[in-house]
Amino acid sequence: MEKPVVKATRNPNLLFIMTDEQRRDALSCMGSPFVHTPSLDRLAAEGVRFTNAITPSPICVPARTSVLTGLPIHQTGCITNPDRLRTPASDLTTFDDALAAHGYTAEYVGRWHAPETLLKPYSRLPTSASLGTFYRCYLAEKGYRSPHPGEPHPYISPLSGQPYDPDPMDHVYRSLNLGHGHSRPEPGLPFGRDSVRAEHSVSAMIADETIRSIERLKDVPFSITSSFLFPHDPLIVPRPYCDSIRAADMATPETFDDTRENTPYKDFVWQMDDLERRHVHLLMARYYAAVQEVDHHIGRVLDALDASGLAGNTLVVFTSDHGEMLGDHGLMTKFVHYHEAVGVPLLMRMPGRIPAGSSVDAPVCLTDLFATISDYLGVPPPGRRGRSLQPWITGGAPEPDPVVFSQFEHWNIMAQTREWKYVWSNRADEVDMLFDLARDPKEVNNLLGANPDRARYLARAVAMKERLAEWMEETKHPWRERVAATQVR
Repeated sequence: MEKPVVKATRNPNLLFIMTDEQRRDALSCMGSPFVHTPSLDRLAAEGVRFTNAITPSPICVPARTSVLTGLPIHQTGCITNPDRLRTPASDLTTFDDALAAHGYTAEYVGRWHAPETLLKPYSRLPTSASLGTFYRCYLAEKGYRSPHPGEPHPYISPLSGQPYDPDPMDHVYRSLNLGHGHSRPEPGLPFGRDSVRAEHSVSAMIADETIRSIERLKDVPFSITSSFLFPHDPLIVPRPYCDSIRAADMATPETFDDTRENTPYKDFVWQMDDLERRHVHLLMARYYAAVQEVDHHIGRVLDALDASGLAGNTLVVFTSDHGEMLGDHGLMTKFVHYHEAVGVPLLMRMPGRIPAGSSVDAPVCLTDLFATISDYLGVPPPGRRGRSLQPWITGGAPEPDPVVFSQFEHWNIMAQTREWKYVWSNRADEVDMLFDLARDPKEVNNLLGANPDRARYLARAVAMKERLAEWMEETKHPWRERVAATQVR
């Protein structure tokens, strides 16, 4: 490939860093007592921290596709994870398409998990198309061998193909030692200590490749995405990180014993079973250890950007695709509209353009990143792609009561303001939800359904539902007529 021509006036660069399944409070700068994240804390101190950022969908492929395109999931056609195998609309474009059309060289490193038809703008894609395949080849080059067929090992990482030492809640350990796994239909989750050395972990490899991208593209305007897998499963964490956080230091979540009565999630398939509840502190420790390992490698990437001399002319964005329940409300993983699953970290830095040490508490959605990137880099988006967050970053208040939206598959849709959260359920036999976020930040008291005070809050729920219906009409949501016709339950 020919080397791109350097422009006389250098456009700002973009470094877009993403983790997978990192909840909003899994940062020490967000007040977490369980995790130490000096690299991301530094990014927050040098830029802006969003304290109320929301994913467009609490599931990987829909969320990532919406982040890339700036469109809600019903406009991208990616409603659930298998939709990544379907061909989206031919006119579906990403922020990197827009940047590439204006002279940027775009590279994507790490976890992709979106429709492969959206890979068009990237001049190079180390690790992205098949992260596991690339990683196993990488380990082979480092001298790692696959376990010998004559010496079977029961615990093999599905990512690296290397052995690991399992934790008691690991699905293979459970099957071999208890005679059964969990009762959920989904595949079990791996947990344990990795045998792969820390310098060869998948996070280390992604950071190495990102650093090479920075070095390779330092003379041209670039957009580099560095997409880390952790803290998504498999939570097989390398030493010494796996032992950097002790289970004994974890506190039981305040809502751990919430039975989720009067909600659509009462019998949710991802509620913790007895063994997972017994080892919730170890599960939490593994999760936060994975966050700390990623933070270390993000620090390496930021140091490389500094060393290149380009940090002063680069917009750095850090976020995650969705959160993780981690025992809150007695649940695991994501798929629900509790804030632990839909709340995500969001940090931005651009020296001279973004005030250092600032924060934004207004609710924002990750679909706003396309317009924000376009605004800061001076590249117009192709039509409406969210709203630019620059006015909020610079201290303005463009909307007195902003509202954001999130959707999970064909099940339910959330509308949230600073003070209220409303969730409409697509199933006639389920209640809607309304939470007073100021008085009930843990979201344990649904004010609708069977709540004896329901009548007091019905007008508020109707007002939130009207805002949801307006957005659905504006975005041509296929359920807009149904929502408009249903009563608050």
